[in-house]
Amino acid sequence: MADETTAQQALREQAAFQLANVNKTVPQYGAITPRWLVRLLDWKPLEAGTFRLNRVDEGKAIEVTCGQVEETPLPGTYVQYEEKPKEHKLSAINAVLNVHTRISDLFSKPYDQIGEQLRLVIEDVKERQESELLNNAEYGFLHNVAPKQHLKIRTGPPTPDDLDELLTKVWKEPSFFLAHPRSIAAFGRECTFRGVPPPDYHPVWKPISHMARYSADSHRQDSSQELR
Repeated sequence: MADETTAQQALREQAAFQLANVNKTVPQYGAITPRWLVRLLDWKPLEAGTFRLNRVDEGKAIEVTCGQVEETPLPGTYVQYEEKPKEHKLSAINAVLNVHTRISDLFSKPYDQIGEQLRLVIEDVKERQESELLNNAEYGFLHNVAPKQHLKIRTGPPTPDDLDELLTKVWKEPSFFLAHPRSIAAFGRECTFRGVPPPDYHPVWKPISHMARYSADSHRQDSSQELR
């Protein structure tokens, strides 16, 4: 049996490590995503910080005629606008970054402490911006879907048939659809099962409280999910 009291003959690694240089990275932040939604949306400049959505009042019929014969009287008509249109106020995301002067003076090599703190705070602000576009109770997409645009899926997971049904409700050419990642995975499995190649998509996880536009759970048991 070796003698545990044998005198040390050479410098050990733990002590030698104190003189070694350590390669360091900038702070990593797992919440950063590609943020495709912000890039794909059509942004409008707001001179006064307010966006007013003016619509024609669809409750008032517009009287027109077709196939007028001789001097048949033409109906008088007009288009009624909504008198109280919906307005969206420009929202701002704010935060105060605290950095002690002592920290920034003594510990800013090789990476600037203030710069790294600002970078990560700005990234979080951008993530919050995209989250608000989906979940905000006032202007978020999930809270502004017209009831007639809701669609129930035929079976448990979303299928190409459900996507066809969704496309019939689109009266303008869509640039993209939003979906929960599990919905995308379930849809891809159904396409594989049918031998249909799934469309191109960018899998980006967002902590959204509901599913956007084309949405369904990946389990077959629940057939009451809604597509939005």
